[in-house]
Amino acid sequence: MKQVAEKFNVSHGVVRNWIERKFIDARRIGPKTWISISLEQELELKKYIDNSSKIATARLKSQKQT
Repeated sequence: MKQVAEKFNVSHGVVRNWIERKFIDARRIGPKTWISISLEQELELKKYIDNSSKIATARLKSQKQT
């Protein structure tokens, strides 16, 4: 989950939301969550991120704190 959050520059909560809403496929094996993202899904997620005012606002707040 951490790798996906870092790749798309979003929070872990956003990644969990994507999993719950079936935007990405994930399965839990023991303590780890395995996530698979197709190229099509990756492109859709990037579009979603670019058009999300919530993610943009969160990024601005994060930048101000550092």
